[in-house]
Amino acid sequence: MSQPRTSPLTGGGLAGPLAMLAVSVAVFVLLERVASHLVRAGSLDAWGHRLAVAHRSDVLVSVAKVVTDGGTVLVSLSLVLIGVALLSPRRGWYRIVPAAWSVAVFGLGWLTRLAVSDALARPRPPAQDWAVTTSGYAFPSGHTTAASLAAGLLVWAAVRRFSGRRRILVASWVVGGVFAAAVGLTRVYLGVHWPTDVLGAWAFSAAWLSAAVVVRRLAAARGRSTSE
Repeated sequence: MSQPRTSPLTGGGLAGPLAMLAVSVAVFVLLERVASHLVRAGSLDAWGHRLAVAHRSDVLVSVAKVVTDGGTVLVSLSLVLIGVALLSPRRGWYRIVPAAWSVAVFGLGWLTRLAVSDALARPRPPAQDWAVTTSGYAFPSGHTTAASLAAGLLVWAAVRRFSGRRRILVASWVVGGVFAAAVGLTRVYLGVHWPTDVLGAWAFSAAWLSAAVVVRRLAAARGRSTSE
């Protein structure tokens, strides 16, 4: 008796990514609505920005500058390229395939973020509060997006490489989460982003990575069905 086929939308590990995609998109849209209005006194953005600027020190600013550099596009993209290639179970030139896929996900995600940012054109906090020089619009945060995409892709590669090895997987999630969180928080601490810019970047990155997982798994399921 032939076994019933499993729908690619309900099986094959797609329920989780689809749920994450839906939640992330909903959160991002909510934050975008907040970001489309001017920052008002007493709001989360005003309170978070004022708190960050009021508690600066030379030492912490220096540390924040080093951490925030990890969220530049060049550094994040390099981490993705090198990290995914090293974590790939394949050998030789076959490592290019997962690395190229990850770079494509990162690059398209970054370009999409840039388009969204230009379309929304949210102003940054007052320039006199900046501890570093920067450019571009505020929402969603570019450094936070780059760091979050890089962290997510590296965790994804680690999950595929070390499936079943719980300690390594937990460590990869912790390291990736701390990296993405740290870069985002430094953007607020350095005064160049509102808190919702960072929250929006985290939501955008989660949605983009979830969509990438869905596409990858649907393609894998289709490849298996055509080979049967």
